[in-house]
Amino acid sequence: MCRFLLFLLLIAAACSPGPRKGLQMEPNQLLRQSSDLYRTEPSQPIKSVGATFLSGQQVVIRYPDGRTEKVPRASVWGYSNKKGKIYRIYGKTEYEVVTVGDVITYEQQSTRNTIVGSQTTITTVIETFYSKTLDSKIFSSRKKALNDRGSS
Repeated sequence: MCRFLLFLLLIAAACSPGPRKGLQMEPNQLLRQSSDLYRTEPSQPIKSVGATFLSGQQVVIRYPDGRTEKVPRASVWGYSNKKGKIYRIYGKTEYEVVTVGDVITYEQQSTRNTIVGSQTTITTVIETFYSKTLDSKIFSSRKKALNDRGSS
């Protein structure tokens, strides 16, 4: 019986997915459009991308030399962070681009606090989203993304 359980454990360990590695590119890059994902030469590096809190219509771009620039949110497709992970800015939200294939897969990580009595539990939640192309609408369902007629 112990051998059987050990065998099942080994199979489960072999079949379990390893750590997820999303799509990556040159670190600290601003992406003005989706085709910038495939450019061969890096552009001017950025330090960070942030939103202006009073108006969600602009994005603040900070450069390593200390300069800041406010640009319309609609003129920025996304960016790559210091680890090279790619993020798409869609609406007022950022989505990590995980895979590019017949459907684009995105992930969004958030934390949720649950209070039970005097204890607070913090849980990390990873939600998955999809779009038909890099520039099309993002859906929470793969089926809806595939049926999206707004882009092709």
